[in-house]
This record gives sequence, structure tokens and C-alpha cells, in this order.
Amino acid sequence: MTRVRLGRKLWKVESAKPKALCDCKGKCKKHHMGECDYENQAIRVRDKQGERDRIYTSIHEGIHAQEPTWSEAKVKRRASQLTALVVEALTK
Repeated sequence: MTRVRLGRKLWKVESAKPKALCDCKGKCKKHHMGECDYENQAIRVRDKQGERDRIYTSIHEGIHAQEPTWSEAKVKRRASQLTALVVEALTK
């Protein structure tokens, strides 16, 4: 576990198994890659993702932590933009 300051709050960042990210008991078909737990100030990122997907998921959930009122579409757009920037910076 790592701690990261996002805005004024300190958030735990944890790696998680897929079952820990979903309480649907296998009924949903959605792949849960991460979650932002506001109550416990924790961001959980699914383990066994590729590097780019882990970067995207971490950024995506971090945006949720900082901007809880943003729509999912807006979070996805911003996370995609920032992921592209980070991957480009790290691979060139």
C-alpha cells in the first residue's frame, strides 16, 4: 500500500484482486479495474493489468477522488488524455 496526497486529502492506493472490486457475486459481466472508496479514502487498482492499463486505472480513480461530481464520461476523457501524456513521456 502507498499513500498519495490528492488535493487536501491523503489517499491509500492499494492493489486488489478482481473479486475485491465487485460485490455482485459474479452476476455482472463488467470488468472492474479499480474503485475510488470515498468513505475510507482508498483507491484500489486491480492487479494483473498491463502497465498502460494500470496507469490509466490509477489516473482514472485519482480523478474520481479529486473530482467526485464529474460524470464518468468526463473522467474517462481526462484519464485517457493524461494516460497518453504519461505513457509518451515514459517511453520516448
